[in-house]
Amino acid sequence: MKVDLSVPLLDVEGKNFKKENSDLNLLVKDIIINSLLGQTNEKIGGLDKYKCYLLYKRIEFSEESIIPLTVEEITAIKALVDKFYGPIIVGQVYSTLEGE
Repeated sequence: MKVDLSVPLLDVEGKNFKKENSDLNLLVKDIIINSLLGQTNEKIGGLDKYKCYLLYKRIEFSEESIIPLTVEEITAIKALVDKFYGPIIVGQVYSTLEGE
């Protein structure tokens, strides 16, 4: 499935979230990358960390904002985003990943 990761995230008032110390909009891509590279209290194996790293590289260094993702990758991204963010972010990321 192809997913547009350049979607800006909105706050509860419908205004764009901004990146910390910046005037740039916070994008779905930013949340996914933060989640892929984040540290959780859960222990995950080296192979899973390596898969996160490979997916990060594919997303971060793509010249396109629309990225093909497998169902497995989307499921993994959702699980990671869920660990790091609250409902306002999770809802928008899930909607984007599901093509809504």
